[in-house]
Amino acid sequence: MKCVSIHQPWASAILAGLVDTEYRCYPTDHRGDLLIHASGDVSDWDRRQLVLFGKRAPRWEQLLFGQVIGIVELWDCDPGSNGEWGWGLRNPRLVKPFSISPGRRLFEVEDPRIEIVTLNGRATRNDRPRRTKK
Repeated sequence: MKCVSIHQPWASAILAGLVDTEYRCYPTDHRGDLLIHASGDVSDWDRRQLVLFGKRAPRWEQLLFGQVIGIVELWDCDPGSNGEWGWGLRNPRLVKPFSISPGRRLFEVEDPRIEIVTLNGRATRNDRPRRTKK
C-alpha cells in the first residue's frame, strides 16, 4: 500500500478529521487508500502548530512519531496558486501503530502489517484483496 510521511501534529490532525487537505510540492496520480506515517522529525515550528487545533488537539506528549498511524482515502490532487499541490483526503481510519523506515514522496509498505483499529479498540487485519503476480 502507498504511504506518505507527514510531520506531527498534521498527521494526527488528518486522522482526527480536522484537516482534509495535505499540501505537497509535487502532484500524484495515486487515488485510493494511503497510509499516513507520522514523521520522526520534530522541530519547534511543528510543536507550535499544535495550538491551531485548540482543545480538539491531543497533548504533544500523546502524539506518536516515526510510526504508521492511519489510513486515508486520497481522492483528489489539484494545483494551488503558489506552486503547491493540494491532496484531497477523506475517510480517515486509525491503524495499530507500527514503525517503518520511511521512503521519499510516496513509498510502498507491505499490507500484512496493517491492522485497522475499530471503535471498540480492537485491531482487525486489512481486508483489502491481495494483488496477485502475473
